[in-house]
Amino acid sequence: MYSYNRVDNQFTSNIAPGITSFTNNDQRAERLDLEFQHTLEPTDNTRLIWGLGHREDQAMAPLWLNNHKTEKSHLQRFFTNIEWRLTEQLILNVGALAEQNSLADNNISPRIALNYLFLPNHSLRLIASSANRTPTITEAHLDFTLKTSIGSLPHTTSEDNLESEQTEYFELGYHGQFLNNKLSGDIKLYRQNFDDLLSSKLTSSLPLIVDNRDSASSKGIELEINYRPSHQTLFHGGFSYIDIDSQSANPDYSRSAPTTDFNLLASTHLDNNWRVSSAFYYRDEMEWLRSENRLGSFKRLDLTVAKTVKLTGKEAITLSFMLQNALGKNETFVDGNHYDNRGFIEIDYHVH
Repeated sequence: MYSYNRVDNQFTSNIAPGITSFTNNDQRAERLDLEFQHTLEPTDNTRLIWGLGHREDQAMAPLWLNNHKTEKSHLQRFFTNIEWRLTEQLILNVGALAEQNSLADNNISPRIALNYLFLPNHSLRLIASSANRTPTITEAHLDFTLKTSIGSLPHTTSEDNLESEQTEYFELGYHGQFLNNKLSGDIKLYRQNFDDLLSSKLTSSLPLIVDNRDSASSKGIELEINYRPSHQTLFHGGFSYIDIDSQSANPDYSRSAPTTDFNLLASTHLDNNWRVSSAFYYRDEMEWLRSENRLGSFKRLDLTVAKTVKLTGKEAITLSFMLQNALGKNETFVDGNHYDNRGFIEIDYHVH
């Protein structure tokens, strides 16, 4: 896979009487990612997957790197996972990802999962895993300097030899099916620990230094329920709760995700090829990391009415009227960025 991104963004600003700043936020980024994967079944009770990958990144960002050079990085990876059916009721999954990269130390990320089918339609699962996030080129070579008409002011730089951020994850889950598989439910309890998070210490002097100084943890619950009383009708509900604990004040991780959010969906096919559906979404208040951009709670209701008309034995069109955000204006992902209600008609042409 190859990807290329380019942004041209240069501007000047008056930051004080008689003082202007020139910002060159031009950006270029390229990525080449190659991967080989092999899947096999060594025995009747096991399935194995393994593979190799190589990735090369290039980035040019004068504002963040304080130069016009193209910085490069490379990463090699090896991954494998084996699924072993120990008994008819017990399945073990064990895997790992090994990475060697040019920006930080080498990493190994293991994962183990155990699934127990204690009744024909009821199962428990235990999952434990560890993972790493390698610093990006911009993070590893960060040198943000403010260029003004009276000189340059170093603002934020990164410590030499940054380490990868680390996380550990633990999960206990249950999945069940009821009423002849018309009703299904899934619930999980989890805890996640984060170490060596990248951040800068708030000081009265510049430049700020970014290094692996922070840690945080989160615990929560996620619930999903699906009920299909017939082939024509579906009800869905999802709920999540998360509690983030961190002693850091910059950034404030504890508010970086909504404490609660949930969604409800109902859809049914009526006679004469009519379909009606509605979806409701709720998200608690939150604040993006390092943004000082606090978002209030978010509510959204979408409604859809659709009619399918057969043209021939193989051709049909579907006319849909959709009303989005029926409850009115809402803030989306940025404070002050409002998403108003809107309605539109969609026409789909089908050939079977």
